[in-house]
Amino acid sequence: MRTDSKKITWLLILGQVFFQTAAFVMIAISYFFNKTGPGMLIGSDIGSFIANVVILGIFYLVTRKNASRPNVNRKQSVRLLPAAFFALIVWNLIMGAVDFSISSVSGSPVDDISYSPLFGLVTIAVLPAVFEEFAFRKVIYGHMRKHGKIIAAVFSSMLFGLMHQNFTQGIFAFGMGLLMCYVYEKTGRIICTMLLHFLNNAISVLLPFIPEYKNFGRMAEATLGIIALIAVTFILLKKDNRIRLINLLRSAFGALKIKGRECFLTVPMVIYTVFCIGMAIVTAIIMYSGGSL
Repeated sequence: MRTDSKKITWLLILGQVFFQTAAFVMIAISYFFNKTGPGMLIGSDIGSFIANVVILGIFYLVTRKNASRPNVNRKQSVRLLPAAFFALIVWNLIMGAVDFSISSVSGSPVDDISYSPLFGLVTIAVLPAVFEEFAFRKVIYGHMRKHGKIIAAVFSSMLFGLMHQNFTQGIFAFGMGLLMCYVYEKTGRIICTMLLHFLNNAISVLLPFIPEYKNFGRMAEATLGIIALIAVTFILLKKDNRIRLINLLRSAFGALKIKGRECFLTVPMVIYTVFCIGMAIVTAIIMYSGGSL
């Protein structure tokens, strides 16, 4: 397990090295066509996707014979997707409330949308859905699954969260990653997680183009997020659900206690974690200073 963990994390670090080069090129191109605004960030994201998918794609081709794949279950695909999509919306609302609260307290500005819906859908919805699901669920989760489903889900989801290099997005991505691993495990079809990922990102792309959203959309999301959090809390406090949750947490902590040291306490994992958290701190400082640094 330690060897597999180190291989994957070293590859992600190598991906970050390639990312710096690819991001520079993509940001330069984005800046040429779109002088300010989120276009530069989108260019950076595309650079990250290119770098990580190339590196992990090579890793997948080399190690796919040793990967552990879930069995395909078409019935589960039909039954699980609506429930998973609903859970994703609830998680979105809860984290949206957190993000709105932080933005309100810090006074950080909200970026104006300066790209077309089609461009946003391609770069923010389609590309991440395909590339990230392939990289973090198909490759990383699939390769680590032989060491245990729980440890594989936590490991791949943690890397997925760190990759975003943003505190609120990272927490959201970690929870989303766990859900996607569950869906992939139950359905055995990566296309299902790609579809969910696409729908999630597509909604976030299209909502700001609704005229009323700019005035009260984020406030409405925050309100619904608080309501969703209260509802989820009450549901989990019910006796049967509470017992299931406790048993699940015991299994998770048991797996992490046994295998966590080998998986997470490695030199490349520490380097990658420190780097991503450092970038998240820099991003937060720039964001909350209004980009004036």
